Amino acid sequence: IRDRYSAEIKIYNKNFIEKSTRNISGGDVTSLCVCKDGKHIVVVTVTASGGYYRSTISKYDLNSDSPVAETTYDGVVILSIEQLTNGNFLLIGDSLCAVVNDKLVKQSELSYNGEQLADYDVYGSQAALLLGSSTLNYTVVNIAPDGKEKSRKLYDTEIASVLKQENTTYVLKSESIDSLDESCNVVKTYECMSGGTYLAGSGKDTITVASVSSVNIISVK
Repeated sequence: IRDRYSAEIKIYNKNFIEKSTRNISGGDVTSLCVCKDGKHIVVVTVTASGGYYRSTISKYDLNSDSPVAETTYDGVVILSIEQLTNGNFLLIGDSLCAVVNDKLVKQSELSYNGEQLADYDVYGSQAALLLGSSTLNYTVVNIAPDGKEKSRKLYDTEIASVLKQENTTYVLKSESIDSLDESCNVVKTYECMSGGTYLAGSGKDTITVASVSSVNIISVK
């Protein structure tokens, strides 16, 4: 009976022809990744009991109902899974991030040490995290392809968003954007509109700042 399932996942090919349908009953789906081989999907589900969370990562063959690999994270809400260009998977959670291989075996793990995840962005095999401990205390962390911390920068001002683009991390402040190199040194600062809440890539040499009511495109040549 369909209403026994918490989610239904449909997979389509590039011509929008349905290839597979999968019913998920083991919790709430928080993220889904279609593997680059086009033959597998990885699904993250989260269950809660008495305030205790468990995240389950399951890898399925599109032609099979049983997972070909599976792993769990107790006490962690995994919010996103992304396949990196090296074939591994990056897991972004509320209290840690981790890298697992194609068999979902953990390769590395990085704890946030009590800080809260405020934003993140993945580009290729790298990522940037925005962690916050209070309203005016934020940390930007560059994550290397192996999932380990590469560099970090502390801010004592409110940060709204981060964006990862090639070897640059962009940090959105109240009326400006810092451009950081891989060592988290500020290379350049760009003025932008006030009230921006989100950064996004928008093509070569430009980034976009979005707010509730407007969009600002910034040249970053």
